[in-house]
Amino acid sequence: MNIFDELRARIEAFLQAQKSFIVGEEFRRSTRGVGDAIEGLIVGEFRDIARGLIDVVDTSFGRRAMEDLSFRIGSAYYAVDVKTHREEPGFHMPNLTSVKRLMDFYEDDDNYFVIVMIKYHLTDTGSLEDVTAIVEPIEWFDWDCLRIGALGWGQLQFRSASDIRVNRSQTRKDWLCSFTGELREHYAREETKIKERLDYLEAFVTKKLGQQ
Repeated sequence: MNIFDELRARIEAFLQAQKSFIVGEEFRRSTRGVGDAIEGLIVGEFRDIARGLIDVVDTSFGRRAMEDLSFRIGSAYYAVDVKTHREEPGFHMPNLTSVKRLMDFYEDDDNYFVIVMIKYHLTDTGSLEDVTAIVEPIEWFDWDCLRIGALGWGQLQFRSASDIRVNRSQTRKDWLCSFTGELREHYAREETKIKERLDYLEAFVTKKLGQQ
């Protein structure tokens, strides 16, 4: 069992044992609020969850950081982003990180961006059930379940949190080749959109201001 499988098993066992995780009716209407509570549990207890597996744990990150927690094994640095998905009808496309931030981070071959995705149901009484976890570095996620959203330099996203696929035979180089190819196509589409908007703006200026 590798480090990611062991962490997955421990996180699932930890969350399944949280019999005291009961939220009120009003609070459980907020998927964001419940997700934040689950994330807080994992971050707060990660040192105990991962005891004996890792060397150093850091949980002192602000909300704007790409990681919710980090750990080290030897020279390798693992930045961990905790995501949650309540299994219910609807379309869920969670953001992962800025593409620029990821490119800067992956300049160092000893850096790994790790996603912890927690899937769960919330019972009518407000407790967790059917908890499963995915714990993988970003380069093991199949590109068929990823996309780049138009925000800033671009946002790496899951296409749907309900359909996440892992391909552990994929190397970092393979994944980065797909990533940079997708990003080139994204920027080409954005360039076309910008040109169309500039053309529209110039037509407006000519029509409205050219009369003055």
